[in-house]
Amino acid sequence: MDKLAEWAEELALHLGRPADVILSDGLYASDFSVGSSVELHFPDGSEARFLHAFHIVSPAKTKVCVFTEHCGYITFDLQPDLAITRHQKTVYMHE
Repeated sequence: MDKLAEWAEELALHLGRPADVILSDGLYASDFSVGSSVELHFPDGSEARFLHAFHIVSPAKTKVCVFTEHCGYITFDLQPDLAITRHQKTVYMHE
């Protein structure tokens, strides 16, 4: 099943627009923040980091899906001791 279709209802809640619009239009570049990243820390000590990304956790599906702007959408199984961290970096540069 297509990730957008599988996660349409959760994406609708997260993004604040109807699931049918997400299914017809897909995700927009504006859905991703330049300073946003998601890190997954797995029980075995492995780690994964995704830039320009957000995640949605579904206990009902026992899954987490990481949506990245440039690397696609990746689903992971929820497992005991999996830690998920979202970082939002804001940079101010004065000229």
